[in-house]
Amino acid sequence: MTESTLNLGLLIEVEELLPHLDNEKLRIVDLSRSSVYEQLHIPHAIPLKPAQLLRQEENATGLLPHAEGLQALIQYLNISPEHHVVVYDDEGGAWAGRLIWNLHCLGFYNTSLLNGGIHAWLGQGLPTTSEQEQFAPVESLVQVNLAAQDQVRIEYPELLSLVQQQAIQLWDCRTEDEYTGLRLAARRGGHIPNARHFEWSTALNRENHLKLH
Repeated sequence: MTESTLNLGLLIEVEELLPHLDNEKLRIVDLSRSSVYEQLHIPHAIPLKPAQLLRQEENATGLLPHAEGLQALIQYLNISPEHHVVVYDDEGGAWAGRLIWNLHCLGFYNTSLLNGGIHAWLGQGLPTTSEQEQFAPVESLVQVNLAAQDQVRIEYPELLSLVQQQAIQLWDCRTEDEYTGLRLAARRGGHIPNARHFEWSTALNRENHLKLH
């Protein structure tokens, strides 16, 4: 895997992105709602719908796409191994983080999450546009490396074995009502035995543009 020459970390502030906006090896991806993107977005950012990150099956939702779906994602993003991808959304980073995970699962690690997303960008009064830019096709697209998935995900049988052995500590990041089973947002209510609870949204500072605390 070729490393990015932009020297950007996994979590970056808007001030770190600003000087690189015109870098041809930078790909900015916007996972905000379509209505937000169409009104305004960071210059050069391309839109991506959350549905492009998921594979749905009868008994499970939100699965990682198969190799064909991951390759389609790469083709849409139009990135080479030399590119660096900066991701943001309008809800605090949940969908942006999902894209980063998808990219890591296919072996691409030149990724950054923009802390606070579009809210932080607007909070600094930085430039926006309503135009979607068209990029010429890159010569050498990233190739999907399925072996990379072993480092960043776990399959159900292995997880079940570890849970039964009490050999792993799980964290459930859904809402408290989902965790307790009061709200049914899955086929069954409640949580995996011994999983601790930390709702993901509590990590966001709502008084500071939804940045991470």
